[in-house]
Amino acid sequence: MSLTLWLYRNPTLITTGDAINSFLTQPDEMTSGLCLFSEDSMYLHWEWRTGSSETPQCESVRQKRLDCLTSPVYKHEYWFWGQSASTKRWIMCFILYLSQTLSRLARITFYRFLPTFAAGFISFSQTTGPDSNFSLAVDVPVGKNVLPFHLSLFTAALLANLPQALISYVYITFNNIFTCMLAGKEWMDFATRRRPLRVTSPTGQQRSTYWLQLPYHYSLPLFALSSALSWLASQSLFVVRVIVRDKGQLLPPNFMISTCGYSPGAITLTLILSFVIVSATIATAARRYPAGMPLSATCSGAISAACHPPADDHDVAVLPVQWGVVSVKDGVGHCSFSSKLVSPPVPGRRYY
Repeated sequence: MSLTLWLYRNPTLITTGDAINSFLTQPDEMTSGLCLFSEDSMYLHWEWRTGSSETPQCESVRQKRLDCLTSPVYKHEYWFWGQSASTKRWIMCFILYLSQTLSRLARITFYRFLPTFAAGFISFSQTTGPDSNFSLAVDVPVGKNVLPFHLSLFTAALLANLPQALISYVYITFNNIFTCMLAGKEWMDFATRRRPLRVTSPTGQQRSTYWLQLPYHYSLPLFALSSALSWLASQSLFVVRVIVRDKGQLLPPNFMISTCGYSPGAITLTLILSFVIVSATIATAARRYPAGMPLSATCSGAISAACHPPADDHDVAVLPVQWGVVSVKDGVGHCSFSSKLVSPPVPGRRYY
């Protein structure tokens, strides 16, 4: 992998800034005249062009949608942050969250009633002589919070680390959601102020990407919360090995118990912290972007449609840019990224 990164010198497309840089350098004629298209409009446009609409619609609704595509009129639209991430991403994120939440609730319920029947499962005793017996019962401190069955050491280690794997996947999905929302914010900010592109390999006045692909005031709290969640998960379920000896401190043959211990307090704190993370994510998704330009999310077609600068705008990609109206012809305007002076689009007017 390191050798590939070292030898592969072609331009990369990792961030939204990389895509804007690429399309400003080489505009795509397939998206010319579609400067007001958002991600949803672009998908409808391709369905209309290819005739591959997947959802049957009545003729009046279909015609109304086609009219919006063929005669785009600018409207002030306030997009939610959560719309930057696709529905599939949100579904996958909450499926993983609910799975780990339900598993922990099930464990809390099971452990809550465990002491009522644990004596029949985890009370071990063996007699090696008239005066030498030993026992392990749930009422002694070492055996109070352990699972009521014997496991091999490998199985116990695998079971104890399963929550860690699930939490890692949950963190990846939530990080992906925040990456999409903040990429949308960076995109929408180009309608209100001029700024250089943030790219992987900056040139000219371009800026470099963030170390963790997110602004630090988002990435560092997410990393800290994820680390705390992983630590609490390690304290919630862990491997326990009990070596039982008789009164003479002799090790009885084949009497080493391997199982998993648990901590109801750590499980409860893990649930509380995961709920805080989900609540913060939902609160962030409920915020609105400022009105200004169509939301492209991560749709390359919508990004390309906004990257058709004037012919005399040279080296636009390496200079600070802003999105807005760059020209007007026969009463119809054209919007694009540009390093030159732009004006905000007027609601109710057509732009191509």
